Amino acid sequence: MDFNKISEHTILHIVTAIAALSIAVATRFICIKSSCDTGTANLVFIIVLGIEVILYLIRKAKFPFKRIFPIISGF
Repeated sequence: MDFNKISEHTILHIVTAIAALSIAVATRFICIKSSCDTGTANLVFIIVLGIEVILYLIRKAKFPFKRIFPIISGF
């Protein structure tokens, strides 16, 4: 695999996805520890992950990558 072809955008998307999944999994474990059943914990996981995706898409639409990270994008 040629690592020179991986752009900064791809790396940021991967890091964001890992962070979102980590938060959703942590929320699911907290839900399980607070004596919820598995179905409720899975529903909480899906809801939290959906909220994170919606917030990410809103942030991406309002603040493009080049405006937030001008040094990385070259502007």
